[in-house]
Amino acid sequence: MADVYDRWHKSRPAKDDKPCGEHTSRTRRMVASSEHGKGKRWQVRWRDASGKQCKENFEKKAKADTRANEVLADLDRGT
Repeated sequence: MADVYDRWHKSRPAKDDKPCGEHTSRTRRMVASSEHGKGKRWQVRWRDASGKQCKENFEKKAKADTRANEVLADLDRGT
């Protein structure tokens, strides 16, 4: 399994957290994380065949999604 995460926004914000002033979403409440604006925004995380966690960061979500699909295909092939 390879998943794409938004490093700049909390996935489980507290009720009293303030919304992000720069980004909005129609489907979820955006709350800035401590990493907001630092480095590349999107991260792909997966575990290799030995169980070691691996990750890569990307500037664009489309690139992260593409890489996640490549990793899934590699894992399915056992490479």
